[in-house]
Amino acid sequence: MDHIGPSFKGDGEKFVKIKNMVPEDLAPIFSDNLIIRHERGVFHLYFMLNQMPLIMTPEEAQAIEEVVSVCMAHVIVSPEQMERNVKAINENFGRFKDSVSVVTTEKEDGSNDE
Repeated sequence: MDHIGPSFKGDGEKFVKIKNMVPEDLAPIFSDNLIIRHERGVFHLYFMLNQMPLIMTPEEAQAIEEVVSVCMAHVIVSPEQMERNVKAINENFGRFKDSVSVVTTEKEDGSNDE
């Protein structure tokens, strides 16, 4: 997971290799909801997990009025890094779509493209 990092200005421009370290004991988390907010100079990314209730009957489903979504991680990102992240996500997702045989996307009317 190494990559070339940002340049540092001084007597000249220098590119420094960044070695990404992911601790072996870092527990992965699942997120099924993302909230992105921005304020002057930073973006806030809130990775959320919807706490879906166990529904046994149609009556129980009708009785649900809200679902709690719990923040699993809050990440603060500079606008410059956010732009690089968006580009990387778009490129990676494009490669993912190319690698699977069928990708369905839900339209606004609830129907699927297939």
